[in-house]
Amino acid sequence: NGGAKAIIVNICDVETAAQIKEAAGTTPLVFVNRLPSDSSVFDATCAVCTSDENTSGKFQGDFLADYFKAKGQTTVKYVMLNGILGQDSTTKRSAGVIAEMKAKGLDPQEATSPLACEYDRAKAIDKFSPLIGTVEYDCIISNNDAMALGAIEALTSKGIDPGEKPIVGIDATADGRQAIKDGKLAMSVFQDPVGQGKGAITVAMNIINGKDIATDTGFSKDDTGHIVWVPFEAVTKDNVASYDNR
Repeated sequence: NGGAKAIIVNICDVETAAQIKEAAGTTPLVFVNRLPSDSSVFDATCAVCTSDENTSGKFQGDFLADYFKAKGQTTVKYVMLNGILGQDSTTKRSAGVIAEMKAKGLDPQEATSPLACEYDRAKAIDKFSPLIGTVEYDCIISNNDAMALGAIEALTSKGIDPGEKPIVGIDATADGRQAIKDGKLAMSVFQDPVGQGKGAITVAMNIINGKDIATDTGFSKDDTGHIVWVPFEAVTKDNVASYDNR
């Protein structure tokens, strides 16, 4: 590692954490953004600063539950736009929103099989367009904003107002926030990249200096003491402007 005092890694494959830990040796190691699947890698010199992907879908589910319960509707047919199949974020985001809808008293039902659009806007357009006018649905749930924007573009190209039925995304990107302001995207979920980045650096310094990993991060840690959680945040038309400089 070239004499590094600490190593910070945004892991692409959560299954490779053990190999990375082995390569780091005794050098303090902090994973950022993605949670390693093997918790045995965590010890006094290894931690992670990330956001709980289960809660990103929960915020979507909360919004949809409030929306449909206000209409007096409990059975909800949804179209799911999946990211990369098998990826941790895809699995947890998809499961989280459905679990929360059920927990809030809705009966979510698939309007069609999930569409694997790989977090890509163009793929969402290609896969969702043929369903327009042929599939009855109440809402569109997307694992990220890019795919949600693809669905919006597909609807708009066919002369359909995308604001007629709620479309929910994740990431609160610049384009996603604008779509919320325009009334096309119902809501998104903000994942704090600056908070994760600064948090990971602070966690690394804490390990080096023998401090509690959450010291001076502004965030909480989990019960194991190895994970610093950077919260997801719901973004709607009511608060979207406050995220423009985040």
